[in-house]
Amino acid sequence: MANDTQSVPTFQLHKISYRVRFLIAFVLGPLFNWSPTKIRDGLKQWGVRLLPSLKAICLFGKRYRTSHSLADGHRSGRPSKLKVAHGDALDHWIRCNQDITMAELQQRMLDVFRIQVSSECIRMHVRKLGWCKKQTRYCQMVRRENQVKRLTYCLMCYSNNEEFQDCILSDEASIEVMRSGRMRFIHKEEKTIIAKVWKPKHPFKVHVWAGISY
Repeated sequence: MANDTQSVPTFQLHKISYRVRFLIAFVLGPLFNWSPTKIRDGLKQWGVRLLPSLKAICLFGKRYRTSHSLADGHRSGRPSKLKVAHGDALDHWIRCNQDITMAELQQRMLDVFRIQVSSECIRMHVRKLGWCKKQTRYCQMVRRENQVKRLTYCLMCYSNNEEFQDCILSDEASIEVMRSGRMRFIHKEEKTIIAKVWKPKHPFKVHVWAGISY
């Protein structure tokens, strides 16, 4: 009776994880060649909580014997609404303006090709083209004449094998002694919690200045 109360509940699913696929492929080999029912009982004894159905085991075994791969089979699915010409246009627009938004791409597809495409469809097609969204990082702007001077100085240091052994590199930073996040949690049932948080005009800061040499 104690074993029944401490037993781990099991569940059926049709999508098989890669760990379970590896176990099934192992017992499907020439050394074991287990039946689907025996495979399912073995998975239960091995402590697998999410047990695949017998149909899922049969389909995976049939696919594994022909392809010898743990990956999913090719799915035809619904034909894509975007063709090769649409992908070329998306790639061109993104290359010309890498700050373009999905809403702007949506509008251009409507203006140029006269097709209404969802932003999720465009996002998936753009991802297939090799593009991905990253947070924009900014750097200090350098004037044209200073770019030439910096390049000349760097080439001179490279030709002279400069190692900067007699230089001290210093930098400073300001650290605010205050937490100022952009987002915060507010429970919808807690009416007493206000949405605004007090913030001083000039919070406490610690100025750090440090230097490093060779």
